[in-house]
Amino acid sequence: MKRIATLIEILFFSSFFLCAAANPTYTIEKSPSWNIKIPFEIPLKDFSKSGDATYLLVDFQENEIVHESTYHYWVRLNNEQGVQNNAQLSFSFDPSYQSLAINQITIHRGSMEISHLNRGEIELMRNEKNAEYLIYDGTYSAITILKDIRVGDILEYEYTIKGQNPIFANYIYSYISQAFGSEVLRIHQRMLVPTSAKLIMKEIQGGQKPVVSVDGKSKSLVWDIKSQAAIFNDANIPSWYDAYPACEVSSYKDWGEVKKWGRKLFPFEVEDNELNAILTERKFTKSEDGIIGVIRFVQDEIRYLGLETGIHSHQPHHPADVIKNRFGDCKDKSYLLAVLLRKLGVEAWPAYVHTSARGHVIDNAPSPFAFNHVIVKFIWDDKVYWVDPTVNQQKGNLLLVCMPDYQMALVLDEDSSSLEDIPVSQTDRAVIREDLWFIDSISDVRYEVESIYYGNLANSKRSYHLGTPLPEIRENYLNYCSGYYTGLKWTSDSALQYIDYPDQNSFKVREEYLISGFFDHSTSDTVERYAQINPYNLYEFLSYSKDKARKMPLAVKYPISIDYTINMHFPKHKEIGFKGTINEIQNNVFMFSKNTYVSNDNRIYSLNYTYHSKKDNVPVEELTSYFKDYDKLSDLCIENIKWGMATESVGGINWISLVISLLFSIVLIGIFWLIYPSDLGQQPTLKNPIDFGGWLIFPIISLCFSPLLVAYQIINTGYFGQNLWVSFLAQNTDWPGTITFLFYFELLFNVSIILSSGFLLILMFLKRASFPQLYIGFRIFVMAGIILDMVISTKVVDPDSSTMNELVRTIIGSAIWIPYFILSDRVKLTFVNTFRKPEPHTNEMTMPNEMV
Repeated sequence: MKRIATLIEILFFSSFFLCAAANPTYTIEKSPSWNIKIPFEIPLKDFSKSGDATYLLVDFQENEIVHESTYHYWVRLNNEQGVQNNAQLSFSFDPSYQSLAINQITIHRGSMEISHLNRGEIELMRNEKNAEYLIYDGTYSAITILKDIRVGDILEYEYTIKGQNPIFANYIYSYISQAFGSEVLRIHQRMLVPTSAKLIMKEIQGGQKPVVSVDGKSKSLVWDIKSQAAIFNDANIPSWYDAYPACEVSSYKDWGEVKKWGRKLFPFEVEDNELNAILTERKFTKSEDGIIGVIRFVQDEIRYLGLETGIHSHQPHHPADVIKNRFGDCKDKSYLLAVLLRKLGVEAWPAYVHTSARGHVIDNAPSPFAFNHVIVKFIWDDKVYWVDPTVNQQKGNLLLVCMPDYQMALVLDEDSSSLEDIPVSQTDRAVIREDLWFIDSISDVRYEVESIYYGNLANSKRSYHLGTPLPEIRENYLNYCSGYYTGLKWTSDSALQYIDYPDQNSFKVREEYLISGFFDHSTSDTVERYAQINPYNLYEFLSYSKDKARKMPLAVKYPISIDYTINMHFPKHKEIGFKGTINEIQNNVFMFSKNTYVSNDNRIYSLNYTYHSKKDNVPVEELTSYFKDYDKLSDLCIENIKWGMATESVGGINWISLVISLLFSIVLIGIFWLIYPSDLGQQPTLKNPIDFGGWLIFPIISLCFSPLLVAYQIINTGYFGQNLWVSFLAQNTDWPGTITFLFYFELLFNVSIILSSGFLLILMFLKRASFPQLYIGFRIFVMAGIILDMVISTKVVDPDSSTMNELVRTIIGSAIWIPYFILSDRVKLTFVNTFRKPEPHTNEMTMPNEMV
């Protein structure tokens, strides 16, 4: 569905951009005259161990005087995969300010040179490679699929891009890469700039400076690097880490000049009725509630979508247009938010940041290309706040406004010309509690997880749960948990719940499972059963790498704080034998502790884990000690527990239940003995009762079977055995008194149904006049008992769906038979016998015409 939506958007915006840049095209022409032809000879070398393809030459030359750049490549195709990956070429450009000239496409096969530069085989297509991220840049690509390409061929191609984005005026910036993910035998890069140009050059990761020469009105910068090996990134490196050597060239003299350039793109004197109307209609005022309202409006009601063609790669669209369209990218939304806040009288400015480089952005040469994102800084009540308008589903007041750890920004204000530190707004925090209830070593284990997330974690969890179908979420949760606990299943359809607390900007998730086969034999000949407890949800926040011989830093999630507790609830008869322990690991990267506790009643064994990250990476020189500490952490996370034999069961008779039931039965029989002589207000009569018949047969049959079914239920459920009693207590150890009351209430309620049904059967077969009223009372008693049982159950355990079904059946039956016993003539003429015999008199009885 997402792909369909993306396709529709591409088609829509394609028509939009076609109107903006009419009929983009390309030319076929010779290399520009200013471009120097690099003398190159194909080396005699064994390429069998050089991978799929080898770049023999990468030649990049740019002329900042005429604003043209040429790209020239020689690539040897070493095997079939190299042919597969390189037999199609693509040349991209932005037709709103650039034009494309293809200079040559040649195959060198031995002494032959085969030209593939054929206009009929080149097709122009829209790019939109970032459409998945809702960014449309309007670029096109000239694409050609090469024919008859073979292993061992050398592919040479060259093209020229003409034009410069007018947003940068006469500023110069270039990033000269000096290594790639493939081997390159020669890298030649040349820049021509005006002699008067003042440039800052910044070497990155050991990059080389150029050789500079001056010729008339131009200055030449040349990099010529031989035999550069491929560089491969280690897994899980920090986002800011760049492993590739390079050199930046910039004509922006400092960050102040970048700020000056940027301020021109974000003029604050914006007057528009649409903007004023929003503030008036929404009643946004200069108050904390008004500021929060404006932020939420821009974050949640202006959807993220970027039209970044031409100058709009860096210049925002007018705020009124953004409101009208109800979409915009980061700079559009930040500009709109800053303008609206200023209209409220709040000082606010857009600010440039880099989402990956973060605080390391200061290591770059000053230029707009040091940044890839725009946020907002504002001041309220003498306190500085930072907000990212592209983040949605944020909740809470200003103190709870949080955003990713961007660390450093260039604020487009009138103050200092330097970069500004962004303090951590709020530590991402999670409080997780797991509870496992054990009955014995073979029964299903009830397993519950409650997770509360704060800060950015709350935002991401909220966005995921509110934006994903529930069945998909349930499937994802179950699959993830099943990786650690097999035999896992949800307890019910409502076993996954989430609750949003917007005032606190927190988000709670509750999960309820049953685990079958939790304990298992370690080997086929062992008697004892074993299980392993693992805080698997903690691993989501940890950082590890299987490649311990790495040469690059390891990324660490930061800032993160986790409080994780696992409570294991054991039955009363089980001696758990655990002891409290304290363990702690601290280093420069994280703090971890594991503490274990045993409850005073020796029934709950608790594991508490805490984790707190101190920085966002592990430096190379600290990796060895970090991995040692991580291994210790992993060992501490695992908790092994054992239980007795597979056939272990509590067993035995629950004598307390049996004695209480017998005493209760004696009392109830005594009550029936007292009620038996009573005729409940009926006057003695000599009328002869009629026979059982009509609809009366159905309640009579039901009453006959009721004591048998309930007696079977009591025996089959095991109310007089220890196993059920232990299982009942394990359902909720927090309310032992209520659980005990519920157990005995259900037992005695069922006993009372058996005895009451038996007593009513005696009265029924004697056709006693008291039977109808007592039967009505019996039905009301049963209905009230089931309702009370449900009310108590919902407070301490999860009620079974069968209880609700039973209540529905009882209510329907009572709605039918209670009115019947009150109104039916057959009932009145059937149950006429009294305990006291009446005086003899004429016994005349008239049978009604119709019997019900």
